[in-house]
Amino acid sequence: MKKQLFSKMGKYVLSAIMFVFMIGQVVGFSANVKADDSVGLEINGYQINTSMEAFRTLYSVSDPSDKVEEVGLVYGLTKYVSESDMVVGSTNNTVYSHSATAEGKNNICYSEMESAQTYVMTMEFVKNVDFFKNQISVRPYAKLKDGTYAYGEIVSKSVYQIADVLYQNQLMGNAAKHDYLYNNILSFVDSSYVKKDFKGSSTIVKPGTAEETTVKATEATTAKPSTGDYTTDKSIAMPFGLVAASPSNGTISIVWGRGDIDLYNVYINGVLVSKEVSCASYDYQGYAQGTYTVAVATVVGSSESERVTATVTVGGSSEPVTAAPTQAPTVVPTQAPTVVPTQAPTQQETSSIDFTTDDSIAMPFGMVVSSPYDGAVNVVWGQGTVNCYNVYVDGERRRTGVKAQSITMPVYFEGTHTVAITTVVGTRESKRLEMTIAVKGIGEKETEPETCPPELKPQLRSDLSFRDDKILMQLNNKTNGKYSNSQVYWCLLGYNAAHQLCYMDKNGNLIPANMGMNNVKVGDRMVADVCYTLEEADHVYVPSIKSGRMYLSYEKPIYITFNQASDGTIGFAGPDLNNASDPNANTLFEFAEFTIDGKYYWGNTTRVDYFSFPMITRLIGHTQYETYDKVVGDIGTRDGIFAKFLQNAPEAYKYCVNDKRIMAPCKAALNSGQAYANYFDGYINEFWAKYTNEDLVFSSEAGSFRGRVVGNQIQFRRDGDSTVYVVDKPSTQDVLEGKGAFARGNSVELAIEAQLCAAFNRGVATEPSNWYKPNKYYKNSINNYYAGFFHENSVVGLAYGFCYDDVNDQSTLLQYDNADALVIDLKW
Repeated sequence: MKKQLFSKMGKYVLSAIMFVFMIGQVVGFSANVKADDSVGLEINGYQINTSMEAFRTLYSVSDPSDKVEEVGLVYGLTKYVSESDMVVGSTNNTVYSHSATAEGKNNICYSEMESAQTYVMTMEFVKNVDFFKNQISVRPYAKLKDGTYAYGEIVSKSVYQIADVLYQNQLMGNAAKHDYLYNNILSFVDSSYVKKDFKGSSTIVKPGTAEETTVKATEATTAKPSTGDYTTDKSIAMPFGLVAASPSNGTISIVWGRGDIDLYNVYINGVLVSKEVSCASYDYQGYAQGTYTVAVATVVGSSESERVTATVTVGGSSEPVTAAPTQAPTVVPTQAPTVVPTQAPTQQETSSIDFTTDDSIAMPFGMVVSSPYDGAVNVVWGQGTVNCYNVYVDGERRRTGVKAQSITMPVYFEGTHTVAITTVVGTRESKRLEMTIAVKGIGEKETEPETCPPELKPQLRSDLSFRDDKILMQLNNKTNGKYSNSQVYWCLLGYNAAHQLCYMDKNGNLIPANMGMNNVKVGDRMVADVCYTLEEADHVYVPSIKSGRMYLSYEKPIYITFNQASDGTIGFAGPDLNNASDPNANTLFEFAEFTIDGKYYWGNTTRVDYFSFPMITRLIGHTQYETYDKVVGDIGTRDGIFAKFLQNAPEAYKYCVNDKRIMAPCKAALNSGQAYANYFDGYINEFWAKYTNEDLVFSSEAGSFRGRVVGNQIQFRRDGDSTVYVVDKPSTQDVLEGKGAFARGNSVELAIEAQLCAAFNRGVATEPSNWYKPNKYYKNSINNYYAGFFHENSVVGLAYGFCYDDVNDQSTLLQYDNADALVIDLKW
């Protein structure tokens, strides 16, 4: 799921107290309701996750007749809804539906229904008494392939009731989590609630009467096996090299080799725990002490090979619950992912560290080497107690200090190659675990990514130091005298750990927002004074902040108005360039979006809506084994960029330019009702005609697809998947803004739409062989000239020129786990 897509989905907000944000599509039509006896739907229970500060609903769907195309949950505020309200497309404004994604599938089945699949939906807490006390109604639904809907029973429960059952029955797994319920929910709602010492275990809370029963997850693992209804086909090649281990109590770690078909099912004690996954190293948590049988089968369509098996003995479990995400999401509700490969970002060898061999360090295990295609080797291995490794090919260290994963690397001569793995502790490494493999062909040599010219790179001040707990943000005035430091403003907004909207003051403190801060009148609007100049502070150490947005402006501050929802939640109204009377309409400003968690940084600058002035952003970080130093941004002066844009722009795009900004095309003459509203229509028709008569074939992170136009839709099938995925014919505006036909459907359809949207904007829609070749982009006579221009005039060719510009990693995303500093040059 791409980040821009997430931010688009997150705009839907429940008007009562249920959510802060959500991920998942809100269905906006009335459902055609019917019962279907062959489809089973049930709520299995609830969990409270203290690290995510959220509660999770577990629900299961049984579909033995393969009638279902989409499943999910309908949520509603109990005191405001009736049974007839709790349907997809309800007109009740406290009811919302959320469709499941593949990531929401749970790796343990909690249902006794035939061929059932359990899902998990997570809702983050809103920390007020009303949220914890009010009952929330939940109802599972299934959309059938004939367009009708089937529904399960409605279950209503408050977070307080769930917490009370877990607390009174001593079910939270350890004292810290037990005490969390008392300190943060139970005594918060009821100050007279009696505290109890911890003595218990972990579980889910089942729906039922006031006298709730519970079921342990360790018991659930022995429930009816979930096989996914795959038939065994002995002609399909079995997986090879399966190794299972238990690196810690309650954990099963497995690894196997990658064959010609990279699609597998994983079973533990007969239970399907991962469905149709790629070869990698996987960890499964929450298993009680004992011996387990692990099995892996190769998948082709609805058939699978015979299973290769291994046994593993597991020590006592410290947390017998379903698998939780490795990182809590920043917006909610989100699907709790199934166990995912423990993969690290691709890293070219840059380390000059000399490692000494230490025989006392445990060697890696479970190494499997294969050749997925000519000119390449793939290596996968198991995760031990030390999850840090070096990877060698033919004696050359190709990866340093990486986690256990599946890595594909090119080889530089045809013949037999030696691949080796070592376990790393500091600057010491274990003896090498080696394997040889014969490879046909020669691969393209791995090279360092293109870097920013030194003269464009924002410079760190020598008088500022790095910190171990926070990221330094440094802002440099590079306007060449156009604006003094007292005329350059910044404003940073985001959410603190308590999920309160805050602004950051010049000393790096997050100050919770309130309505009383709207104490400055600008025109007819009351605004908050939350901006600072570079003269007041040109650097700050930024604390952890979720969904952060930093406005940067010249000559005048950005005017923000805080507002309050009916449930007391504080939000804000920022600049609105569609409103000519907005107090920010004539101010030159840019913004950056990011999330910071300690030293973790994820963020980007954007050209999706407009360009006001050039800026260059640099993120710096390091680990013991590598350095990170990446720069993105605009090349040229402001006047030069404006002139160059107009000089080469097709007539339709010249209307994007005004005296303040270069606007995105759909904010100008290519919008609905404007002179060039049909700009892409001919290209869309050309695409439609071509793929009426031939298949569109492409592969992406979501799988390999084959599509064919049928009327006003293009219908896709994914390899190994019998489902038909449908995308409607887009309009020019759908292409430019990733909306309409390119923003509807289930998670797989959204993934397809992202690829199509990117291909149309880049002018390669009818040439799928060029979809992932940036040097072929923006060559066609019809393309998004605006986006192409900012790629051409950016550092290392990266820009966020339209909403799906992160497809094929062409956006300005900066992301690193141990960032030291964010340095921004503000230019003119």
